[in-house]
Amino acid sequence: MTNCASAACSISLNIAEGYGRYHYLDRLRFLYIARGSLSETLSAFIIAETLGYCTEAQLDWSRKLKQKIEKNLNGYCRFIKNQKEGGKEYGHQYLK
Repeated sequence: MTNCASAACSISLNIAEGYGRYHYLDRLRFLYIARGSLSETLSAFIIAETLGYCTEAQLDWSRKLKQKIEKNLNGYCRFIKNQKEGGKEYGHQYLK
């Protein structure tokens, strides 16, 4: 379960790192990495259930939680895209 804990930590760490970036495309890059880590965490739960380390109920709970987190993360990505913070300062014409 070490990989699962690592992937779960990676979600929040990448969101935090993206928040610390100024240009919106840089922020989005870290949010996309966080979304990948979210899928990785669910995969670890699926493997854990297959090997008998967690129950089917725990796996179902993790699936539901993943859906909620992913929905919120996608909403945050839309917000960042619409804001386009830092685009003018860094020359948005070069970032198409």
